Amino acid sequence: MRFVFSEPEERSLRLDGLSWSHGSVNWPSPNPPLMAERAELISRIIPDWAIAAAHTAGWVYTGLGRAEPWALVCKKGPAISPLVRREWKPRSSTVADSQIQRIRGLTLTSSHRTLQDLLEWPGNDEVAACQLFDLATNATLEAAAAQALRRSRTARTSHRIHIRTTLTQRWWDAYPFVTR
Repeated sequence: MRFVFSEPEERSLRLDGLSWSHGSVNWPSPNPPLMAERAELISRIIPDWAIAAAHTAGWVYTGLGRAEPWALVCKKGPAISPLVRREWKPRSSTVADSQIQRIRGLTLTSSHRTLQDLLEWPGNDEVAACQLFDLATNATLEAAAAQALRRSRTARTSHRIHIRTTLTQRWWDAYPFVTR
């Protein structure tokens, strides 16, 4: 049985420590949601045509960082309306079916594609690095970074990839797997 609370009731529950919230994502328990529950929460908010990517998909996989602002991609065809495009601001992308995964009704990029997006997508470098810290291994991070650097078209993107890779590797050195 799912309870639907009004905005003041949800706010009151959050302030009393009886529910969990992160931006517009609310969970009716004081404990953070698990991966399947995070996917279900996001699937209730974003439209059906949207594919969660980058830090939004990274949040679903790892629970670290924030899901917002929404990082969404959409397939190039069929095109979505200009009004919807302005409201959700997705990136049009050619996402292969092998790079898409479904979890509890949410369509999101695969963990490998999410890793690549986290290296390139604009946003907070430390948030991306904390998601990479949990999502990648040294080998997968190096391979994804090399591939992203070959694809990068601007110095800003190359710098972002370098910063995030370096931060993640420093954290792995400072916090070996045994202590995580």
